[in-house]
Amino acid sequence: MKNFFLFPALLIGFFLQAQEETQKREIFNIAIRGGLNSASFSSVESDSKTAFYLGISLPLEFTRFYTLNPEINYSAQGAKNVVYEGYNNQGNHEIIKKDIDANYISLNIINRFTAKNVFIEFGPGLDFLDKTKDYNYNGVDLTF
Repeated sequence: MKNFFLFPALLIGFFLQAQEETQKREIFNIAIRGGLNSASFSSVESDSKTAFYLGISLPLEFTRFYTLNPEINYSAQGAKNVVYEGYNNQGNHEIIKKDIDANYISLNIINRFTAKNVFIEFGPGLDFLDKTKDYNYNGVDLTF
């Protein structure tokens, strides 16, 4: 079922990217991003959760071949049916299944190198975990 939603989202993304490449190049414009993602926790038994992401980017085209693209994104992530051991209200030990939300705000600096109709993107980013009561991780992730 996840692939049913993922494939049309990818097609729309590729279509919009191709359409953007054929339009007149501008030095400065703002782009709004959005889509679906699928996430789970790899360190525990869990099912994947399908959610959304939204963001805004500011592509700065310095040359025809190089564009600097700073962006900020909000990504709803987490996992369904996370299995862990815990204690119920009576103090009895039990296996618990729970859905956990782990939402991130990401700051990325993407470098785009373009040659004809092909481009390569890479760059660093920082992911900040939004406060959540169910997930005990208070850190910042460095991404590439």
